[in-house]
Amino acid sequence: MSKKPGRAENPYKQAKKLYQWIMENMQEKPSPPHERGAESSLISKEGDCGDYSFIFTAACRVLGIPARPVFGEFLSKRGNKQRRAHAWANFISQNMGGFPSIQPLRRELN
Repeated sequence: MSKKPGRAENPYKQAKKLYQWIMENMQEKPSPPHERGAESSLISKEGDCGDYSFIFTAACRVLGIPARPVFGEFLSKRGNKQRRAHAWANFISQNMGGFPSIQPLRRELN
């Protein structure tokens, strides 16, 4: 397995380290429903937005950082602008005053 993300002195910095680990070690690749989830995605180092959000959420919770996966829709910019499902994660960071959002496949941590 790849290098672990390491520890940080506050929850926001720890979450950022987890995010960076996901971005450096995972490859975007949708999987069939029976192969999805944090465990199988960590083994294969592949997944979609849902898998990434589950990995991030699970890792945060192990470290004592309250986190939750979030699911919603967005309008695709491609073609006929159809609705598409998307997943991301929120975590509590008192340093940031609330629920920062992490969207690895969009390369966003805010």
